[in-house]
Amino acid sequence: MGKRLLILCTMLLLPFFTGSARAEDIHRIAQDRSKAVFFVYFHIGEDQYPGANIQMERFREHVLEMKTSGYNVLPLGEIVSAIENDTPLPQHTVGITLEGAYRSSFENAVPLLLEAGLPFTIFLAPERIDRDSDFYLNWREVKKLARNDLVTIGAMPYSYDHLIRMDENAQRQQITRAIARFQEELGNAPEFFAWPHGEYTPDLQKILPELGFRAGFGQQSGVAAHGSDMTALPRFSMTDQYGGLDRFRLTAQSFPFPALQEDPPGMIWRDGQSSIGFTLPQELRDAADRLACFVSDIGKVSLTHTEDGHITLQLEDMIAAGRIRMNCTLPVLTAEETKHRQQIWRWYGRLFTGKDGSDAGDDDETLISLSPDNGAFNE
Repeated sequence: MGKRLLILCTMLLLPFFTGSARAEDIHRIAQDRSKAVFFVYFHIGEDQYPGANIQMERFREHVLEMKTSGYNVLPLGEIVSAIENDTPLPQHTVGITLEGAYRSSFENAVPLLLEAGLPFTIFLAPERIDRDSDFYLNWREVKKLARNDLVTIGAMPYSYDHLIRMDENAQRQQITRAIARFQEELGNAPEFFAWPHGEYTPDLQKILPELGFRAGFGQQSGVAAHGSDMTALPRFSMTDQYGGLDRFRLTAQSFPFPALQEDPPGMIWRDGQSSIGFTLPQELRDAADRLACFVSDIGKVSLTHTEDGHITLQLEDMIAAGRIRMNCTLPVLTAEETKHRQQIWRWYGRLFTGKDGSDAGDDDETLISLSPDNGAFNE
């Protein structure tokens, strides 16, 4: 069934470019110059958390792939600077992030990354470290990481909690308290911030630059590039179910998909809303009929589009609470090119939650990232 759906999906997503040049050598839209893909890992080698875990063997495959197959793995600071300044980046530029302060990251992932010489960022919620628990890192281990030139320490709120469930004062206190703890323990505050559970609001996003953060990171799938919202950069979540090497390569090679006029404008799903909308940039509007969008628990969704590039996904019986994920893709390679190579995609993802926040538990920190070659969610 999955194979048939893959074939059908490939037929529906017919490429729209012409010519025989390799896609990597062509800046088809301005945003392609500075594109980068960020990955996020949670539990590593902890099979008791299947929704947010990746097996050690798979993680080793990812590290080997990045080390030996021509990837440009850079520290977050260098990538963020390039995105901000529209500085060209080599193809297959990626940033590695670990999240959650889990000891499994320190014991299982960190040694492999350091041995391979790959820079990475670890995002930490200080409350977890303050517990002095065998399950999480302690400050001694965090300080050891911070002394390594390959490691960047990133901040989260003081507790790994759902910020969107809190009032404004509590939200700000969560972030300022985290900054204070980092300053107390490390002598400085991190430059980068990750939203717990990938949840944020426009008001929350405004806090980050006010408090001195250079960039914030979500959990929606997609490719970062010049013009991306620097307070909510996308990341592909890598888990057991969707962390195979083929999917890793597929996402690592993805291209930016700059969408405009998003509806709903934020990630909060409004009462009575029954559609998702956005507008294609001028450069991609001639490809509207080749666009495909997928929604978790639904699968491929019917689209309508207008001459001015506005896309509407009409949905029925959507959530009033909980979380859903939407991913939309456009093909990059020509039909001729795909005779010899795997298709490459422009990728646009959004994460939505009800007004009361996600109903996911503390250990369910990620949702699957639907992909155009994944038929399982359609079955």
